[in-house]
Amino acid sequence: MILVTGATGKVGRHLVAGLLAEGAPVRALTRSPATAGLPAGAEVAPFDPGRPETIEAALAGTQSIFLNATAIGSVLAPLMASAGRAGVRR
Repeated sequence: MILVTGATGKVGRHLVAGLLAEGAPVRALTRSPATAGLPAGAEVAPFDPGRPETIEAALAGTQSIFLNATAIGSVLAPLMASAGRAGVRR
């Protein structure tokens, strides 16, 4: 599973579509899952920077992360620490 942060932004949206087109499993991290409008096949995961515990759920089963630091903001350090604990390799 590849976790894409900033999945509804200009770069993230194209990345999600491209990864899906290549057959990669994608989990798209977004603050507004109900209105994300991402391509079919993307697993949409909620993320609330004010609730860091949402990071843990999004990381379950993830092997790689596309990290858009702007989209993550002040929780970059907790995200990276959680990713390490979850066994994310890339």
